[in-house]
Amino acid sequence: ASSGTQPGEYEVKMADGTIASTTINADGTYVDTDPKGKAINGKIAFKDGKDCFDPDGDEAEVCWSLSPTAANGSFTATAPDGTTVTVTPNKN
Repeated sequence: ASSGTQPGEYEVKMADGTIASTTINADGTYVDTDPKGKAINGKIAFKDGKDCFDPDGDEAEVCWSLSPTAANGSFTATAPDGTTVTVTPNKN
């Protein structure tokens, strides 16, 4: 049973090819950095088999459906609106 995305740093490739990043911390917080470099902080929870990102402030929580993880650790995540991103762990 998966417990959701593990703490660490991830590259997030958007459908249009732009690259964002997400850092998931062991305390259940995260930082998303969009392709323009804007950072968004929030909390992450694993609910009903999905990664749920709840940004600080007034933004609504979004729960992403996760694909099985590939051999290289990458997976795709799909938002309720159909947006799909490819997530690859940064090997440090």
